[in-house]
Amino acid sequence: MNISLSADDVKRIERCDYYLRSKQILESYKHYIDMQIGEVFVIKHQGGSYITRGDGLTAKFIVVHKDDNFIFAKRINASGNLSVDIECLTIEYPQPLYQIELDPAMVESILLDKGDYDPALENKKLQAKKNMARKENKKIQINYVDPKEAKAHLDSLKVGDHIYSASTTYGKAITEWTVKSINKRPTDKTKSNSWGTTTYGNTYEDQRHNEHNIDSFTLIELSESSSTWTSKITFLNFMSTTYSPYYRSVPVSIEEL
Repeated sequence: MNISLSADDVKRIERCDYYLRSKQILESYKHYIDMQIGEVFVIKHQGGSYITRGDGLTAKFIVVHKDDNFIFAKRINASGNLSVDIECLTIEYPQPLYQIELDPAMVESILLDKGDYDPALENKKLQAKKNMARKENKKIQINYVDPKEAKAHLDSLKVGDHIYSASTTYGKAITEWTVKSINKRPTDKTKSNSWGTTTYGNTYEDQRHNEHNIDSFTLIELSESSSTWTSKITFLNFMSTTYSPYYRSVPVSIEEL
């Protein structure tokens, strides 16, 4: 009986997913020998970039359990607390596809014998910057909470004026808008709890205006100032302005602090 492998047999083995995955884990297993419970690590992709969180900071993992070379860790989240989920670094971040490094701040604290290492320090600094930016931006934020004040500000705008929006109150994803057109019409006093379209809005908008004793409907067309080839358009009336913060001047961004 000839049990030598043919070229096709070798290809079948090389295509066996379970075999390849197991081999990858065994290789990774050898690299995780020195990690200890309580140590904090950062993880780098093979291409050189670090795994990051949603806020852009480098993700940090603290070892909470080990079974021989199977290392289990929790992420340190934005609040400085530990995540609920537990990840097996040995399996989910196999070396050499990933490079595992001690948190540089932890290394510095050990080398300089500081004794003040805080794995959540970056989170605290970021939160302080957010609070500072929120405080400054509140000074220039347009008060759209009160419908009549919102309507008064919309009526004060002229074609060519600029206002600014941001996806957060601490100045993330700032957009400059230019007033492109202004449409005004009297509200329909007959509209109450019905739906249907009109030229510049729908009957629900008339109903809301009537509820607040606002006699006219103002629709502001904004175009994104930075758009060159294609214009990004959005519309404002006193109902839509409460969903995102708008500012009279460029809001402070945490990147500037």
